[in-house]
Amino acid sequence: MLKQLIAGVITDYFATTKDNLGLRLSVTDLTNQILAIEGVDSITTQRTVNGTTYITPGISFIAYNPVYPYTDIEIYAQDVQLPYFKYPYLKDSLNFINKINVITPSLQALIKEY
Repeated sequence: MLKQLIAGVITDYFATTKDNLGLRLSVTDLTNQILAIEGVDSITTQRTVNGTTYITPGISFIAYNPVYPYTDIEIYAQDVQLPYFKYPYLKDSLNFINKINVITPSLQALIKEY
């Protein structure tokens, strides 16, 4: 249920902005919308490359030009004004939900020792 709500917020954000060239991509707004979902306490972005996992607090995006995917690439973890000729696009939005992991704390982590 939580995965569907989070995926819905993200896919809706990109669906409503996909045709706006030069849009301001607001990581702040997106983060606030996700944190407003009951049960969400924090957000991290995680990527595994060649067996190494990189974890970043909050939301971060990789923006790239599909024509030049290795030379025109940027990582954003804050709001960014896109150039007049670029627009935000969520790659593979139908399967985006499969990239979301909801981690619930264990009972041990919730119990404090005094």
